[in-house]
Amino acid sequence: MSIIKAQWVILPTDKKLTTIGRYKDSDTLVFNDFVSDIVRGEPYEVYITVDEPTRFGDWGMGYAIGFRGRGAGNYLWKHINDSKSILTAICEGNRKVVASTDKDLSDNVPLIDIEFLKSLVFRYNWNGTGQVYGDVLIEYEECQEYFKKSKIVKLFNEITDGKPTFTAYGVDGNLLAENEPYSSLYTLPKLTEAGTVVGKFIKEL
Repeated sequence: MSIIKAQWVILPTDKKLTTIGRYKDSDTLVFNDFVSDIVRGEPYEVYITVDEPTRFGDWGMGYAIGFRGRGAGNYLWKHINDSKSILTAICEGNRKVVASTDKDLSDNVPLIDIEFLKSLVFRYNWNGTGQVYGDVLIEYEECQEYFKKSKIVKLFNEITDGKPTFTAYGVDGNLLAENEPYSSLYTLPKLTEAGTVVGKFIKEL
C-alpha cells in the first residue's frame, strides 16, 4: 500500500440515475441517487485517476486539446490492445482510472467510497469555482488479479447440420472459432485470456 497523488475528474453522462448530479443554474453538486429528469440538473460520474501507464484491459482518462476552442476536455477510453489504444496510452495527458462511480467500469475498476464522494461534494460547493478536476492524496494499492476475459469482438450465430453453432473473431479480425457448437461458447479456452493488473483505491488521506 502506498500514498500517491491522484486527481478527481467529473464528467457528464447520459445515464438517468447516478450517484452525483449537478444543478446547472447554481453550479452545485448534489449527492445520492441523482435523477436526470430534473429540469435544472444533469447527471455526472466521478473518476479517480493516477499518472501511471495504462495497460491492456485498463480504463484511461485522456485529454483532447480540441480545435479552435472546440472539442477540448477529458474523455474516457478503454485499452483493448488495438493500434488506437496503444497510441492513446502514450499520449500526453493520459491517466489511468483507478476508481469511479461509473458502474459500467466495475468489472476491473473499484467503486469510489462514499466518504470520499461526500467530501468532494462539500469542497466543490464550498470553493464555488466550477472546476471539473482537482488533486487529492489517496492510499492506493495495486495488486495482481487474474480473471478470464472474452477475446471475442464479433460473433455470428449459425445453424450447422440442424444444430446451433457460432463463428467468432478477435480484435484484429483473426478467426478464433468456426462452426463450433453453441454450448461451447463459454468453455473453449481459446476464446478467453487472462485479465489485467487491477488497482485498488483505498481511501482519501
